[in-house]
Amino acid sequence: RSNYLSGTFLLWVALILSSASCQSQTGDSNLKFAKNDALSLEINGTVRSDIPKIVYLERMNDRNISKKLDSVVINKDKKFSFKTTISEPGIYQLNIDSQQMIGLLLDGGEKLVITADGQGFDDKMPAFNVDGSPAMSKFNEVMAEVQGFGAQTQALDNAFKEAKTEKAKASLR
Repeated sequence: RSNYLSGTFLLWVALILSSASCQSQTGDSNLKFAKNDALSLEINGTVRSDIPKIVYLERMNDRNISKKLDSVVINKDKKFSFKTTISEPGIYQLNIDSQQMIGLLLDGGEKLVITADGQGFDDKMPAFNVDGSPAMSKFNEVMAEVQGFGAQTQALDNAFKEAKTEKAKASLR
């Protein structure tokens, strides 16, 4: 239940940040791109796990359904690199061989450096870091707050489950 709520919250945060990012661009009289122009994107990444073999760049639509745009193979040094283009600013994701998904708010022109666990875990969310984008820096700040809140929620949830008396449960509430 908490993973579902965290995922839903993260989606809304991403949509809000993306909306703000895109609105600020479309209101700019010095618009950097036309609707049909390709926007450059460079991503250099490293995964910690030996499990994933391929990374997909995917565009998210308004119903949160992904469409694969590009893919690269992870090399023996656990590194991957994209030099590609996107058609417009928006919400994208890196799909690390269906083991880990990393949401990206892209405007075009970014040169991102990503480090990721590259696999899921039963007891925690896989970690990642994205550098090289103002929108993603703000997103990382929000994610750190969300993860801190999630850890607090989990600790309270565990304490509530372990509480033996109604008085102890009421105190936790």
